[in-house]
Amino acid sequence: MQIHLNSEPKKVEDSSTLEQIMQQFGFANKKGIAIALNEVVIPQKKWAETILNENDKLLIITAFQGG
Repeated sequence: MQIHLNSEPKKVEDSSTLEQIMQQFGFANKKGIAIALNEVVIPQKKWAETILNENDKLLIITAFQGG
């Protein structure tokens, strides 16, 4: 199926969870990440149980320090 990850179309397996998407696209071991699914922020404790649907829109934001 197709989703939109940070405004880019991506092909993923049907019934993928947010946690699986994080692993697939290299975000799994990073800290300071927030995910919005269709403009609703999903708490990290729900990533493993949140299943994606066709054409869902994901926004993944990574916090970083700078100066």
